[in-house]
Amino acid sequence: MLAEKKKYSKSELEQSLVEIELRLKKNPHDMDMLESKVATLEVLGRRSEAEQICESAVKAGVDRPFIWRFLGFCKYKERNWSEALPLFKRAESMGESGSAGFVAYCLRRLGRHEECLKFTNEKIQQYPNDAILYLGRGLARQALQQSKTLVCADLWKAAQLDPSLIDVHRKSCSEEDSSK
Repeated sequence: MLAEKKKYSKSELEQSLVEIELRLKKNPHDMDMLESKVATLEVLGRRSEAEQICESAVKAGVDRPFIWRFLGFCKYKERNWSEALPLFKRAESMGESGSAGFVAYCLRRLGRHEECLKFTNEKIQQYPNDAILYLGRGLARQALQQSKTLVCADLWKAAQLDPSLIDVHRKSCSEEDSSK
């Protein structure tokens, strides 16, 4: 119900939540509305309530990428990489492209750099404009002490796709020409 990129006031979000709940009362099996409710609760800072809704949905047999990604995100926010990883993998395997970067991140945090490198090599082919995949691959290569040229090429590509990542490139590749 809410456009993802637009900022809403708390009162607008609360009103939207009331409307979503009314729609869910009429049709409790409307998964799009359920996902809107979860997203709205998250924006309102009510993550635990949103997480409980997702957990209940999974127990009831709901198998949707948004639900898996949200549950993974909750574990990610708790820095529980080992529990977040299979949730993000499930979402990504169902076509939720935004979860691929989270998979790579969790693999790195778990010290599974070889697996991260293999995963990012595959997924960059599928999602060539995902900066986080290049970042993950570059940092995995760095951890595996691979060629600095390869590391810096990945970090530079990540920074080109997402300028907020330029400092990672600068920090890791200071001897390299950062104008590549």
